[in-house]
Amino acid sequence: SDTARGTYLDCLRAHGGALLRSCAAAGERAAISFLLSLGVLTAVDVSAACDAAREKEQTAALSVLLAATGKAAAKGRAKTFDL
Repeated sequence: SDTARGTYLDCLRAHGGALLRSCAAAGERAAISFLLSLGVLTAVDVSAACDAAREKEQTAALSVLLAATGKAAAKGRAKTFDL
């Protein structure tokens, strides 16, 4: 129902950032894509999830998050590569 959907989205607005960070740290790309598709997360939520993915070296999850933020999020960041 519309009421249940609204309640669900309100819950994700309140707690979705923590869920997104957890999914990013665990490398859950499908869950990240789903959460992003709902359009209820803020740029701050996504940025924090990017940081969590970087810390846990979850590059696949990070790529999904960065694709959602666009190229502007990567500007100004130092690029490092370990060979």
